[in-house]
Amino acid sequence: MIVNERYLKILNLLDDKGSITINEIVDLLNISESTVRRDLNNLDKQNKLVKVHGGAISNKNLYITKDENINNKKLINQDKKILIAQKAVSFIKPNDFVYIDAGTTTLEMINFIKEKNATYITNGLSIAEALIKKEFETIMIGGKIKNDTEATVGSFSKNFIEKLNFTVGFFGTNGVSLKNGFTTPDLEESYIKAKALNKSNKAFVLCDNSKFNLVSSITFAQLKDAYIITNKFKNNKFLEKLKKQTKVLEV
Repeated sequence: MIVNERYLKILNLLDDKGSITINEIVDLLNISESTVRRDLNNLDKQNKLVKVHGGAISNKNLYITKDENINNKKLINQDKKILIAQKAVSFIKPNDFVYIDAGTTTLEMINFIKEKNATYITNGLSIAEALIKKEFETIMIGGKIKNDTEATVGSFSKNFIEKLNFTVGFFGTNGVSLKNGFTTPDLEESYIKAKALNKSNKAFVLCDNSKFNLVSSITFAQLKDAYIITNKFKNNKFLEKLKKQTKVLEV
């Protein structure tokens, strides 16, 4: 396969999916990982896409209307997610009643949580499993399971959360917009996020800077409703505007 043909196929995949991992490209195009990395670097230099750790995202698609599969999302910007997760766990204190939203960045938190004198509540299957393995006191929110994000959703989940009061909550997001706030593509999942965030005494949204200026279908909270924990990035103009609406913690 010649270079320009590879480039076209990669860009077509991004147009369809919005984001893609290196492993996906290797499998779909039957080319080596080193070739994929070289192609992504070149396409990034040509401003045809945005290269991120573990893959790439489209620079054309500012709107995201579908959720990526959790197994693919785990591989994207993992180094940034780890730094964000390490910062997030520092806000967990003894006797806290902690809500952890389903998501790949929130999942990274479990590797670093040391506070055993706290109760952890989650609607994420992978998160509940990881908490149980570490023998933390864990409450799993029941409900319908959304396959691609492994989150429980629906009226049962919402009604269960309505009865709870969290000292602190940690949330994922698909997009952060100065105009549209925190957004997600799934209506049912947005209800759960909004309800749990509203029931949290203090709320943190965990996201790397690839989520900034992205807008998804449903707003589940405004920027003022939660602190943001993110990685350091160079877009100072965006950061200045963001800090006028909420507190931003860079790691």
